[in-house]
Amino acid sequence: MDSQNTQKNSNITTKKIKSKRATLKNDTNIKNVSTKKTKNLKKSSPIKPYIKKMLYLFVFLSIAGSASYLSYKYITNPALPNEKGTDTATNFTPLYKDENVEKTLRGWNDNDLQKLRDIIKTNTIDNDIIRIINDPQYSLNTVIFHLKDNFHILSADEAREYNNGYPKQSTGITFDSYYNVIDIAPYSYAWRNGIRKGYKLEQIDGKNLKIDIPSDDINDALTTHKNSRWMFKDKAGRRITYPTFKKEYPAGNIAEAWVYQNTLVIRIQKINIATPKVLYDLISNRIRNNPNIKGVLIDLRNTGDDYYSGLAQTTWLLNKQQEQNIAVLQSINNQESLQSLKATFNIDQNIMNAFNKLPKIVWVDYNTKGSAEIITNNLISNGAKINGSTTFGSKYKKDIFNINNKYAIALTDKKVFLPDGKELQITPNNNKAIFFVDSLYDSKRQ
Repeated sequence: MDSQNTQKNSNITTKKIKSKRATLKNDTNIKNVSTKKTKNLKKSSPIKPYIKKMLYLFVFLSIAGSASYLSYKYITNPALPNEKGTDTATNFTPLYKDENVEKTLRGWNDNDLQKLRDIIKTNTIDNDIIRIINDPQYSLNTVIFHLKDNFHILSADEAREYNNGYPKQSTGITFDSYYNVIDIAPYSYAWRNGIRKGYKLEQIDGKNLKIDIPSDDINDALTTHKNSRWMFKDKAGRRITYPTFKKEYPAGNIAEAWVYQNTLVIRIQKINIATPKVLYDLISNRIRNNPNIKGVLIDLRNTGDDYYSGLAQTTWLLNKQQEQNIAVLQSINNQESLQSLKATFNIDQNIMNAFNKLPKIVWVDYNTKGSAEIITNNLISNGAKINGSTTFGSKYKKDIFNINNKYAIALTDKKVFLPDGKELQITPNNNKAIFFVDSLYDSKRQ
């Protein structure tokens, strides 16, 4: 009996010891967990992220404040830098961030600046600009800044180029950075003197081009040096010396035309006052010499701009000689219709009748703009098919205004719509590329 009691007491003691050990172990584990939690809490203290957030907020507010200040200073402040909105030659500092514009306007006298203000006030179609320019607190520099791409300063020579179609000088040659001829306009003076694609210009008057003449000045050097001689190397490595180019606007830079497999291909590159006559001469020459022409492809890719000199007569030549409404022009004061107009030079009616009977395809792309879009739409209305991609969608027309004998400005003064009132953008039904035409251009320049 005593033996049984002893054994029982021993078991109870053992259980108590095990229980106590377990308790101690649990206490140890709890302490360890607590220690880990404490360490983790220390690591993830809410103070640090709070500080980070405050720093981020501070940086954001600093940037926002700076942006607001700059916006106020350079855009919205109406009187910068002429605080009272006065426009004088002595204190005129254009806000317009263009060094050439600033330099140019600093040389204008007070009468020129006033004339500029009057022209903008009378002709701009931007209601915001009208509001600004009628408010005396806004200086002229602020007006120019807000006009942005609707305003350009032109030299007298540039203005004459737009008005008469013939720039001061041109060669018809396009060089790469190594002075290789990568393009040559057919029928230009350089073309007529034997210059071809693949030739390399080496010297002008014995001067090494890489050292003595910057690449940007090459065309000027070829046309302005009196009695100069310039040396090319042809594809066979032979050196050929030519005299100075004549100062002329090459026909190839306005339009070019040739016949390929009984198709008359016409590429119009520039539409200005000289275009109708150049185009007519090309058409009449090709039709006289090729009686079997079956159709016409008119390439208007990369053609056209916001200046419309020569547009009316060019359209008349291509649209079966009908005097039609080709666009609607809306200015600040009125709205007028733009019509195709009969050419002012003599034409052979038999030649034009033969041309007008031919089916026509017009080829356009995104760089078909303004005046070229108007021609395209008119050709479509007279039965021509259209190919290529959607055109630019030009909405405005610029005109040139003389300031003095040295400078003129180009100013957007009209909105342009098609005769039916739709916007000036055209989407072809057929977008198949005509790759063979591009290959023809390369062959013409060999």
